[in-house]
Amino acid sequence: MEKRYYESAFAFLDLLSVTKLLETDDGVFLNTLGNIYHSAIKLCRAPLQKQINYQIFSDNIIFEIPITSTNGMEEYIQLAEFVSIVQDFLLRNHLLVRGGITIGLSYTDRDFVLGKALVDSYTIESEQAIYPRIVIDSKIVPTIQSYISNKTPLSYCCAKDKDDLFYIDYLRCPGRQYKDYISLIEDAQKYNESEMNKHYENSSIMSKLLWHDNYLREAHDYYLKLLGKKQEL
Repeated sequence: MEKRYYESAFAFLDLLSVTKLLETDDGVFLNTLGNIYHSAIKLCRAPLQKQINYQIFSDNIIFEIPITSTNGMEEYIQLAEFVSIVQDFLLRNHLLVRGGITIGLSYTDRDFVLGKALVDSYTIESEQAIYPRIVIDSKIVPTIQSYISNKTPLSYCCAKDKDDLFYIDYLRCPGRQYKDYISLIEDAQKYNESEMNKHYENSSIMSKLLWHDNYLREAHDYYLKLLGKKQEL
């Protein structure tokens, strides 16, 4: 059967600081990734019409949803929510991820991962993301804004960073439980602080940890305000 490229919503993820873990891993890390993937499938609120294609190689993961809708936004929103849940589970295991998410031509099966969507998402991850965030391809941001303007605000799993790049705001997606997330964030803050104490002489690692520290603090303040408003009602 002839192989053909097809359009898909596509994400390229790079797990940060896991090289040493991979060198000494006894299968725990492998099983953790498997559990994260299957748990995210179960928790994703958008109904999964098709199984999300994925490939794991070393510390990289790709996720792909072939597009059948008119402009691909249904699949993009579904993939964005899915990777936000993956980020959530990784954080609970004290793992951070950097990546890129886009829409484009791809081909994925048991043997191959090819296509412009792979190239674009990898380029975003390697050249733009820098910090533990999944950056959204700037070329599709206007389409996303247009698609969700009458349905939900742009903050739906999405935020604009200080460098004007949009990224998956996984800690502030709709439907998160206030108290659960306050506890999760506080645990992540403690772990991040211990990592900063370990790596304070490494400027590259510290820049990522400081970005993450600021993101956690903003998310923590966000949930405290929401909880305060809820208690006032």
